[in-house]
Amino acid sequence: MTTPQPVSPWYQRVWLRVMNWQPQEHNLWWRCAAAVLLTLAAVWLRMALAPAESGGRFITLSLAAALAALYGGFAAGMISTLLGMLLVNFFMIEPYGSLAFEKPLEALWLNFWHASTQLVVVGAIAAMQRQNRHLRTATDLIRQGKQQLEDT
Repeated sequence: MTTPQPVSPWYQRVWLRVMNWQPQEHNLWWRCAAAVLLTLAAVWLRMALAPAESGGRFITLSLAAALAALYGGFAAGMISTLLGMLLVNFFMIEPYGSLAFEKPLEALWLNFWHASTQLVVVGAIAAMQRQNRHLRTATDLIRQGKQQLEDT
């Protein structure tokens, strides 16, 4: 008679699923759609929380881009970043509802710094995911080699 395996708590199962997530194993269109939805939600949340003049225009978008990169990889993270910049420039920089700027130099600097910092964040996430893939492959090879040695 075999003893039943203990069932791990839900939070351990969720954590393992998050840690084993591999974006490249999923359809690119779904990952990009998730990035667009996250970005739209972040823009809506930012506009609902504070007026455009309050500053910190890109704060919720930074989180959305990081989540999009974690879920969908580098391409999804950059799609989120660029779409977020476009929407913020349209809705939150005077004159509102257009892409014309009263202070073009300020808008250029804000967009440049946001894009460059997001490139670093999204790139770091993509690099960590690549390292995790390589580590998982190496671990599997070691496990296979150990099993072959034991079988021999």
